[in-house]
Amino acid sequence: MSNTTIPWALRLMSRPRPCAPAPYVRTELDAETQRVLYLDAAGLRVEMGRHGTSQDTSTASMSGGGDGSSPQRQSQDDSVTDHVPD
Repeated sequence: MSNTTIPWALRLMSRPRPCAPAPYVRTELDAETQRVLYLDAAGLRVEMGRHGTSQDTSTASMSGGGDGSSPQRQSQDDSVTDHVPD
């Protein structure tokens, strides 16, 4: 008889929820745009909605440069990244 301890986190798990079948039957790669095309059983394109449009922007603070009589090179002090979700 084995005395195997079951990990405690397993009691927190539940069965996966049922989901609807995918509206597409197959996928193809569009050679020109390098995008995936989702096709139904009749070979017609299925629109999968908008996604993947988030953007990251970054701004940097610069210092230095001097007063004009003896200019120095500017250097980057810090950088702040903003994430703009879909």
